[in-house]
Amino acid sequence: MTAMVLAVLLALTPLHPRPAVPPVGAEVDQSFAIRLPAAIPGPAVRIKAGGASILLSRELLEQLAANNRTSWNTEEERQELIAAGRARKLLAGLTPPPAGEPPELKAEALADAAYLVAMMLEAGKAVVVPEGAAAPAEQIVVRYWATHPGPLAGMGHITFSLVAPPRVFFTLSWFVA
Repeated sequence: MTAMVLAVLLALTPLHPRPAVPPVGAEVDQSFAIRLPAAIPGPAVRIKAGGASILLSRELLEQLAANNRTSWNTEEERQELIAAGRARKLLAGLTPPPAGEPPELKAEALADAAYLVAMMLEAGKAVVVPEGAAAPAEQIVVRYWATHPGPLAGMGHITFSLVAPPRVFFTLSWFVA
């Protein structure tokens, strides 16, 4: 059990300090840079996104997915269970790769697991390789954008962009009200 908690914390703990995530429902346009590692240790899982490949540690995803508890007592335990379910969905959706290539999934097929991918990107626990590039990106930019035009209406998105050339490669809905 302790190993499971540690795996979740390692997966979701940012490698570098970053600004606090803005509150849900706020009118916001906030961006910050995330430094990424040059490689993922061990076998990787590839997510094909818009003009880039996101590489995640398969071992880390399998550690997260191994959490098969059925109940929770704290918010941290609830988040662990959510991350475990998302990791299982992501691993279940992988296609068998050609020889020598990492298993692959298209970003459009991620569904709810996209939030786990986003958390790993923000934590600097992923490698991003721009399409056609010889080397991984050293950093990416995360942008939280939200509008709240009325008391019962609002929406927000999180985008992940390459720095050079500047291009959004991954987007997900942050909230809808």
